[in-house]
Amino acid sequence: AKSGAEGRSYGSDGHQRSSVSTFRPLSKATCNYRLLGLKVGCDDLVLIKGAYRKLALKYHPDKNKTENAAEKFQKIKTAYEVLIAPL
Repeated sequence: AKSGAEGRSYGSDGHQRSSVSTFRPLSKATCNYRLLGLKVGCDDLVLIKGAYRKLALKYHPDKNKTENAAEKFQKIKTAYEVLIAPL
């Protein structure tokens, strides 16, 4: 690989190489934490429950009349159930 102007890297075919890493989808566990707004690996049941309650109130279909509220609420509920389930 050759270096060009401004520190750019070029492959043997002359095309610029991307510095972006290969995309890896998040694991389901990681998505559950992020969905509830928690740090990945959080095991504090009080924090998990608090995050769930806050989002459940915000997205509950009886309180939120947007078209995707029920779907979002169901995802939040499932994430909560997964994270509090005993191993």
